[in-house]
Amino acid sequence: MVACSPNSTGARASAGRRLRRLVAAALFALAPCALPALDPALGVTQYVQQGWTTQEGLPQNTVSALLQTPDGYLWFGTEEGLVRFDGGSFTVFDKMNVAALRDNAVASLWCDASGALWIGTWGGDLLRMQGGAFQDMTGGTGPLRGGVWAVRGTPDGDHWAATSLGLLRFHEGARTLLTAKDGLPNDDLRALCLDGAGGLWIGTRSAGVFRMSDGRFESPPGTEALKGEGIWCLLVAGDGALWIGTSNGLVKLEGGRTTHFGKPDGLPEGGVRSLCEDRDGNLWVGIYGGGLCRFREGHFDTLASKNGFPDDAVIALLEDREGSLWAGTWGSGLVRLSRGKFLTYTTREGLPGNVMRSVCQDSSGALWAGTSGAGLSRFDGRSFTTFRKGHGLSGDSVRALLAARDGSLWVSTETGGLDHFADGRWKHFGETDGLAGDFVLCLQETRDGTLWAGTYGGGIARGKGGRFTVMTTRDGLPNNEVWCLHEDRAGRLWVGTTGGLAVLEGGRIRTYTAADGLASEVVVSAYESPSGSLWFGTGGGGLARFKDGKLTACTRRDGLHDDVVFQVLPDGLGNLWMSCNKGLFRVSLASLEDFADGRRERVSCDAFGKADGMGSSECMGGCQPAGCAARDGRLWFPTAEGLVVVDPAHLPTNTVPPPLSIEAFTADGKTVLSGGEAVVPAGAHNLEVRYAALSLRAPERVLFRYRLAGFDERWVEAGNRRVAYYTNVPPGRYRFEMTACNEDGVWNAAVRSVAVRVRPRFYQTLPFFAACAALALAASVGGYRLRVRQLRLRERRLVALVAERTSQLNEANEALEDANRRLTELSHRDPLTGVANRRRFEDVLQGEWRRAFRSGAPLAVLMSDVDSFKLYNDTHGHPEGDACLRSIAASFQSGLQRAGDLLARYGGEEFIVLLPDTALEHAAALADDLRAGVQALAIPHPGAAAAPVVTMSLGVAACRPADGGAPAELVAAADRALYLAKERGRNRVERA
Repeated sequence: MVACSPNSTGARASAGRRLRRLVAAALFALAPCALPALDPALGVTQYVQQGWTTQEGLPQNTVSALLQTPDGYLWFGTEEGLVRFDGGSFTVFDKMNVAALRDNAVASLWCDASGALWIGTWGGDLLRMQGGAFQDMTGGTGPLRGGVWAVRGTPDGDHWAATSLGLLRFHEGARTLLTAKDGLPNDDLRALCLDGAGGLWIGTRSAGVFRMSDGRFESPPGTEALKGEGIWCLLVAGDGALWIGTSNGLVKLEGGRTTHFGKPDGLPEGGVRSLCEDRDGNLWVGIYGGGLCRFREGHFDTLASKNGFPDDAVIALLEDREGSLWAGTWGSGLVRLSRGKFLTYTTREGLPGNVMRSVCQDSSGALWAGTSGAGLSRFDGRSFTTFRKGHGLSGDSVRALLAARDGSLWVSTETGGLDHFADGRWKHFGETDGLAGDFVLCLQETRDGTLWAGTYGGGIARGKGGRFTVMTTRDGLPNNEVWCLHEDRAGRLWVGTTGGLAVLEGGRIRTYTAADGLASEVVVSAYESPSGSLWFGTGGGGLARFKDGKLTACTRRDGLHDDVVFQVLPDGLGNLWMSCNKGLFRVSLASLEDFADGRRERVSCDAFGKADGMGSSECMGGCQPAGCAARDGRLWFPTAEGLVVVDPAHLPTNTVPPPLSIEAFTADGKTVLSGGEAVVPAGAHNLEVRYAALSLRAPERVLFRYRLAGFDERWVEAGNRRVAYYTNVPPGRYRFEMTACNEDGVWNAAVRSVAVRVRPRFYQTLPFFAACAALALAASVGGYRLRVRQLRLRERRLVALVAERTSQLNEANEALEDANRRLTELSHRDPLTGVANRRRFEDVLQGEWRRAFRSGAPLAVLMSDVDSFKLYNDTHGHPEGDACLRSIAASFQSGLQRAGDLLARYGGEEFIVLLPDTALEHAAALADDLRAGVQALAIPHPGAAAAPVVTMSLGVAACRPADGGAPAELVAAADRALYLAKERGRNRVERA
């Protein structure tokens, strides 16, 4: 907040302004980029807001001072110590680890020209920290017995501190306290500010503001009106005006005149405790009790608890090097406002509700947005107009939308049917017009003017002339729950349903399911590329491309951000944008085509969420359109927390490369970094290097790479991990190097490094190696001849012994192999029936489960039980019961036709069958054949309730392991179906 002050004379004004312009131009030229700050065109509620409290690592939730040092670290003053933030973690300095700090309550921060940090406390401590060392600046006399509220350094090298006891000056190592007896108008000071003319502005607690120049104190014109005011903060703006925060509001001093701003001007009531001018010239005002205000073009916009800000007491402000605004609050910790890549509209901007369902654009360019329970809203680019049930809409929960070519609008609500809006009038179409009672999820107008409606359970309806005809599964649809409709260039109508994909052409319907390549049969969105490829978003199987009659899936395993794709929109730049429950993601269409054609193994995505400006990462799907590509190139998406818009062609990018820092280097837990070199003691096993990159806009997306030159052959891609680990590094000299990129992939071209020297143990030194080599040579010459003689004698004995033992070993191996074969067969076979036992079944089930998981094929299990078998045993005896079980096993075995099918005795009279690559319908049909085969044996069983012969009850279950679950759940499902068969009368087959 150091800038320039108003001028007391015309010459001084001219010189000051010239100096300010030159300094600003130099800073702009030296800056790595011109990063956009908080876009003033946005409402204050539309900035990305993120907060940190004690739950995230702050020692205390009152943040009274903010500063960013040239190395990129952010520093906070709290009531429980000084805090350093590197974007990933907080480091706290307090009385426990800083001997010179006697008071934890930090009141002020300042960074001098050398990069040293000055820290003033509420209790009167004043410290200077440089290179990690703290120096007590009170001269060793202890606290000043009054708070140190502000520190500033002048160009001549002096430093000044505003305290409760007067003005403290540091000049060439000497410390002087100026008070009323030295001409100071008031001893109780609260604020300091430098101007470009060499003056120091001073704000007092109760006597207004004055200026010091050339060692003299003066009250410039206009300051008389502030006498008696309590001054909390001062700021010289870029235009030379002095802004003054008082206990009663905001004051502007310019050209010797004061302008007061208060409640009549839109400024909330309360004391102004902090001021900050951002790089776009907007003035930010922190008010104790009134929240955070932005002053722009004579107008105040306020962020407070009533519109989403966490605290109404803002006492510190800072704009960082990346253009984000940081606010310290009295009790809610730290808050950051930044410009997101996305813009979110909520009830704060005029929407009637925040839970959005669908969005479209009509021929006039207006946007229509359907909400859940709050009606339909029209956005003309400036404001929202809402239509509800009382305005002619049939219901307030809107599902599907369609802007027709004739300029009218079709709307579906959860009450069922369709509403049509044309020429300012609403008309409802329902069951009397041929529409099914189920509500409509999607709409499509084909080129011939036909209206198609996909319903939730009622199939599709074709509208012509105000009448609708319905097509359902009876007409060939795979399922009656219809999620999306799309007419392709060839005039075919594609229908996405819960049971697969259908295409209507020439009055005939053809269907595509998992067997044709769909990773999920729930198809919820569609897009046709310029090349004619059709892309379908699914509810769990990612994307599916249809080209040349073939479907190809692309899922998370192939690099896609998520397997749920609610909407697919092109951006006109060669990318597809997709929405899901985890936010939005962008993929190059060319890379998707290359993947589907087999020219690349994976795709890569750019994912976006709350950190990019989305009010919620949960996008809405299930209704169409679940996104809209507007004619101005912007993309709109409905979410659970408002309507989100992004301009892909003008996506804000952080082009500031992150400053780099190596924070710590330890060996076996002990710090070894000193003087720019890490000296690792001999015998150390574990090395740990902690590093940071000071990009604070999205620190969770900062990516690192590092290497230990001389040890690592290539760079290690560490992702967002901020620590490197090494074990058992050999003795020698190395260099640890690291670099990083910010959230938008801008890498720091520089490399931060530190020299590393690993000391050897005594036995790893050259003298030790030389002595060992001499001893080894002498021993080897003497022992060589003796060893040769011994080896020749031993060779003859070994030849004979080897021949004898080889013969014995071959015989033993043959016997052992034969025994192992017999043992394996016995361990996998049921001794009574000769079929596989339970252990064999469980082993095979695990293997088939893994195979089905990789291929995406279904897997089925039949669980069977002999009806009333205890009664059979009691009546005929156990020998006859055993014979019955053997007959049933033989019948089942003959009924299984495929080599991969497995029959096993599961226990007692229970048999189980494993059917790989078998869907539920085929498994159920086979189960009924097996049941009939046993009944056809006609084994007498007069006492049975189901039939006078032996019968079986069977339970059938099937699943796709790729959809989740576990093998045990599949068996349990079949077992439940078996019990259901018994409860419903036995001698039957039930499906899970």
